[in-house]
Amino acid sequence: MAKRNKLALMSSAVSMAAQMIYLLVNFVLRRFFIQYFGMEILGINGVLADVLNTLSLADLGVQSAITFRMYEPLARGREAEVNEIITLFRKVYWAIGSFIILGGLCCMPFLPFLVTDVSYSMAYIRFAFFLQLLVSASTYFLAYKRTLLYADQKQYLCSLVDIACNLCFALVKFAVIIIAKNYFVYLGVQILQNVISNLIVHQICRRKYRFLNVKAPVGKELKRNLFGDVKNVFAGKLATYVYGSTDNLVISALISTVSVGYLSSYKYITDCLMSIVYYMMMPIQPMIGNYLVDEGLDRAKKLFHNYTFVRYFFAFVLLVPALCLADNFIAVWIGPECVMTPWITCLLVADTYISIVYGPTGEYIEVKGLFAQEKRIMLLAAALNIVLSVAGVFVIGIYGVLVGTVICQIVLWIGKSTVVFRRVLMLDKKEIAEYWFGQLKGLLLFAGTAVLGKWIISQLFQGYSWLSFIVNGGILVLLSAGMVSLFYCRTSGFAYMMGLIRTIAGRFRKGGE
Repeated sequence: MAKRNKLALMSSAVSMAAQMIYLLVNFVLRRFFIQYFGMEILGINGVLADVLNTLSLADLGVQSAITFRMYEPLARGREAEVNEIITLFRKVYWAIGSFIILGGLCCMPFLPFLVTDVSYSMAYIRFAFFLQLLVSASTYFLAYKRTLLYADQKQYLCSLVDIACNLCFALVKFAVIIIAKNYFVYLGVQILQNVISNLIVHQICRRKYRFLNVKAPVGKELKRNLFGDVKNVFAGKLATYVYGSTDNLVISALISTVSVGYLSSYKYITDCLMSIVYYMMMPIQPMIGNYLVDEGLDRAKKLFHNYTFVRYFFAFVLLVPALCLADNFIAVWIGPECVMTPWITCLLVADTYISIVYGPTGEYIEVKGLFAQEKRIMLLAAALNIVLSVAGVFVIGIYGVLVGTVICQIVLWIGKSTVVFRRVLMLDKKEIAEYWFGQLKGLLLFAGTAVLGKWIISQLFQGYSWLSFIVNGGILVLLSAGMVSLFYCRTSGFAYMMGLIRTIAGRFRKGGE
């Protein structure tokens, strides 16, 4: 258990460092991207990426199913079984990559229906789409071994590679944007970065897991079990696509592509905050799998509640400042002309808050392999999201799309929680009621702190500036952390989080031992 915790903490620290470097570099890159390429290209770039996300549905959730299948053989040291799984994974991903290329070429005639009200020619847009297609497809040909490192709690190795590649290629991208001023060359650099980073990870796996260098025969039972899981995981994959990609496609097709560009700057902020939490929490999911394999129900139940609190804490500390300062940041980052109405920020923050807080339910479902139980919930929420978003855009415009997404996130939260409570943790009615009461109390504290924080910063600065953003941001982070500490300092979740912080700090003091 000590080794697991050490690997989890190491992966968390390195992954967090990698993500922070990535975010800082890309915030600067995005500023120059808009300055030299314009908001129109930004909108086109976002829409084309979402079209490719449609093709990525060909993945069918294979990665999730494969990860689930690898937990136990890795924990038990069954190398032959791991090799068999990876061999099948490689074949499936090569087939998916090939399908994505062919599917992307077939999608090109339909791009005029999705990219609307732009000044660029359709030939220009199609070539940009082709380059993005190569970026996406190259991942499937090369990145499948990242999943092995993730399941084995060695994600930090991927993170170290990503840090080096992000820093090196960021310099190249800056040069392309400022000197060449060519969007196609910029996409070419992205292709090169993707290929090189995945080749390095591939070589690391070859050396670390030498048993993978021998081709293994794939048994019929593994194929049958895997594709049985995939049928159920696909519902989750479809729902994830609906929440992550269809909003932009609906807005682009029914309002304008440029509107996607303006909205994407706000979504980029919440996506970055979401990714910070994701990368910090990523090493915990394999730990959940190990707890469910080796430990009792009480330990798994305790981990669920503690993990939920840790995610709530980070949602609180990150999203209260985001809710209060998003407009200030947009104004000083890319210009006051890009500031949208406060309701946009509120809806995006609501969506992100729900996603972060109920995240453990999805991870417990995935680790336990309850894909069939999750399937109906995901399909219902996905269908509801599309209907509400399309209907909403005709009633209240862009707000309708975001309202539909928030409503469906609530449906998912309730549905997934029910599956976990009944099928994994075996909670009784009293325990379930305590969970929802705790979530309601946490939401009210979040809302009250946001209102208080907004009032406080309104008394300090007028107008937008980097100084006001930095000072107000510091105040809001301290206020948020203080409020959570005041109301939750005597809970087991708070004690668990402080223990993690002390452990990580101790590791750094000892030089990462």
